[in-house]
Amino acid sequence: MKRVHFVSLIILFANQLIFAQKSMDNKTFQDSIAVDSYGGVLSIKGTPNEYFTIQQIKGRYCFVTPEGHGMLALGVTHLGAVQEIAPNNIFQTKYNSNWDTYNNEAEKNLRSWGFNSLSYHTNGDMYHKMPGMLACYPIKNSQWKSDTAFSYEDVFDPAYHAVVEKHIENMVNKAGNNKNIMGYYWNDIPKWSLDKTYEKRGTNWLIFYRELPANSTGKTIYVEFLKKQHRNNLESVNSTYNISATNWDDVKSSSFSTTDRNKASVKSDDESFLRLIAREFYRVLGTYTKEKDPNRLILGERYLFGDHPDYVLEEQNQWVDAIAFQPGGAHINIAEYEQMYSVVKKPIMICDHQRSFYTDDYPKTMWQQLPSQEEAGKSYNDYLNAALKNPYILGYNRCQYISRGAGDVLKQGLLDINGNPYETIVEYMTITNKELLKRFSNGTLSE
Repeated sequence: MKRVHFVSLIILFANQLIFAQKSMDNKTFQDSIAVDSYGGVLSIKGTPNEYFTIQQIKGRYCFVTPEGHGMLALGVTHLGAVQEIAPNNIFQTKYNSNWDTYNNEAEKNLRSWGFNSLSYHTNGDMYHKMPGMLACYPIKNSQWKSDTAFSYEDVFDPAYHAVVEKHIENMVNKAGNNKNIMGYYWNDIPKWSLDKTYEKRGTNWLIFYRELPANSTGKTIYVEFLKKQHRNNLESVNSTYNISATNWDDVKSSSFSTTDRNKASVKSDDESFLRLIAREFYRVLGTYTKEKDPNRLILGERYLFGDHPDYVLEEQNQWVDAIAFQPGGAHINIAEYEQMYSVVKKPIMICDHQRSFYTDDYPKTMWQQLPSQEEAGKSYNDYLNAALKNPYILGYNRCQYISRGAGDVLKQGLLDINGNPYETIVEYMTITNKELLKRFSNGTLSE
């Protein structure tokens, strides 16, 4: 055991020497990549537009800045989490509740670590310093919400359409004429899978619609769907759903409490109606977003791998410029990306991901935990290199800038809870980021 441990230490030390050498080499080229005022690489020439676009240049999809240069987006999410007071009020104690102080430090850190952009959940002034995305949350069906906070909405109801319009309007108003705003996200890891949602919540989209009041817009549309599916055969509906309706108004009044959701014919109907829900939901979101800002990119909902049927992606597809995913796990499963790309045939943004590492102060962490900063840094390097070999990957957003607590669990950032960088993993990530940007600039990222 001692010999094995000694060998492991030698290997780890050798890896550290390699990264240290790369760090020294990195200093020779970190300032040599010529970029425009948005971070676009001058050697990657696209077509300039008023705002950011996505273009395919020499076989690779990438963001293109308003000045017309390709950009590999490497960013960080949740800079706004600094205001969360758990486990300490770091915004007050370190930054004196001053956004300028915090923003200036954050920009300096991110740029020195090889990041060139922001993601969502960032305080507004930072978007004048670095490019980034905005988001809105028009529905409360995110995977991470508590059971009491989780809910659905009747997407067919004009009253809900007005709610969506207000969310979109507020988001677009925040963007204003700031050319650093790259585009928009809609919602965070929505629960679309009927089975997985039921297992976790005891409900799902179809149960929600079956339990709506008889006079609601959604229940009326659902019953009309059943009439069409069953060719206006009331007895077929009674038999399939185990109800005793004597007319179609009875069907509208039913809560379907005796329905077996696992019955094959019910499941088939449910999947068909879920597609219609997605179609209407994305039609409303897409129409309002394009109406209120026809010029910026739309990346849509931020999906969790495996939590959505392919047809949901297909329904969103016509409204978005790219697809956003939040993968799980510290190590890449490239087959997941390949499968998603085969469905959407559009570029993919890795919009929120990380791996954590063990600390004595917080043994419990969000995301998959690795034993050390070194292992987490190596995982970051391996993941990004494997992902970005694929020319349809637009970039990567690392989850969490500053560490915040949730009870005894740490949502680990690049800074600890006191605002000090985790030096080892930051060094690994800096080297990885700058090497990737160099390879992007010389067109060898897919090699």
